[in-house]
Amino acid sequence: MVANCCLTARANTTPPPPTTGYAHPKCYARALNDCSTGISGEHIVSRSILEQLSQGRQVLYSGFPLTTVGEFKPIGISALTANVLCQRHNQALSGLDALAGRFFEFMRDESPHRPLTLINGDELERWMLKLMCAFISRGTSFGEERLRDWCPPVEWLRILFGSNRVLPTCGLCYVSAGQQIWRKTDVEITAARQPASGAIEIAVVVAGFPFLFAMQPRPTIVNSPEMRIELVHRPRAIRIENAQGQRRLEFGWLAGWEITATALPTGPATPN
Repeated sequence: MVANCCLTARANTTPPPPTTGYAHPKCYARALNDCSTGISGEHIVSRSILEQLSQGRQVLYSGFPLTTVGEFKPIGISALTANVLCQRHNQALSGLDALAGRFFEFMRDESPHRPLTLINGDELERWMLKLMCAFISRGTSFGEERLRDWCPPVEWLRILFGSNRVLPTCGLCYVSAGQQIWRKTDVEITAARQPASGAIEIAVVVAGFPFLFAMQPRPTIVNSPEMRIELVHRPRAIRIENAQGQRRLEFGWLAGWEITATALPTGPATPN
């Protein structure tokens, strides 16, 4: 019962019937022809996460289009929005925002009062896809290139708003690169484009733990002159240990590797 409810249950993100037959020109889901006439102020990163990171009603922010490279300044949560979804499609994805908030809350929590948290990995991937679509749609630059009037492939939209799933060879990876230190305040989200394939990826670093999401397959081992990086595809669990005790995050996957990624706040992290 727990597995069915917490680890594999899928949020209903299909807008309620009847379909509208309308495509809002500013909504990135317009290819589904099921938009409302009103546009919404979609938070680029879910509001529940921004509230965790906020100092009062502000967060320290760096990045396009509000700051220059390397500059950090306090930004109000309400300013971190973009008109990239209609109201109908934005409301449909609220369940994914709630799940992502629980994931970030676990990763940044210092206390051992909740030793076990269950997260549906497939649903977290759908939130990562939502994040990717928002980043690209708002006009994120990739070097000198900026995608304008971008619309996701219909296959992506059917994952977000329908019953399709991210392909088993794609999706979420934990990036293992040797030493790993837990740091509560660290949250970094970036979008990058692979020069060879042109594929766009989202990198999310939360509490010092790096994750990568991609909609195309990529090598699981990346060798560079500086280090050897291993990508643990769809990890089964993450364990965090400190002097106060141990906390464990269990992922539920309908398809994925039986691998546990372990990270110690005072020592190295190694996949089991």
